[in-house]
Amino acid sequence: MQGMLKVCVVGDAEVGKSSLVASFVAGEPTTTPTARSRMYKKTLRVGDRELQLLIWDASSLDPKLDGIIKGSRVVYLVVDVTRYETLESLPAWVSKIRELEPRAEIVVVANKADRKYEAQFWEEELRELAQRLGFRFAFTSALDPEDGGVREAFLLPFS
Repeated sequence: MQGMLKVCVVGDAEVGKSSLVASFVAGEPTTTPTARSRMYKKTLRVGDRELQLLIWDASSLDPKLDGIIKGSRVVYLVVDVTRYETLESLPAWVSKIRELEPRAEIVVVANKADRKYEAQFWEEELRELAQRLGFRFAFTSALDPEDGGVREAFLLPFS
């Protein structure tokens, strides 16, 4: 077994960070907004490896946000498909992450994919941005822990 891997989940307020983490860790999304960062542990199997993740659900308002990002192996940057401004803030987030933890892998998680009729951007636009800024991405619905792509998004850096 590998040691504990620090990962964090960041993004603008109300994009569904806590719902994604709760969906992944406990199989139950939360719809309660959170104002402070929280830490979770999760052990998972990837092929023949067992990984222990230390997952930080980081509040965008947390004054210790920089310290949470530092030392992270993976940073999951969450955007909300129903709010275009969250896509527009991606370059600033990517720049901040690269400044604080240049070796971290960035995975952009486009959440709320179940609300496709309200979507203000979709896969092609995110793909172009991903190629330009150098990150991988996934579309998810935190409200559907089994089929919403949440597990696949969290496993993306380890597969």
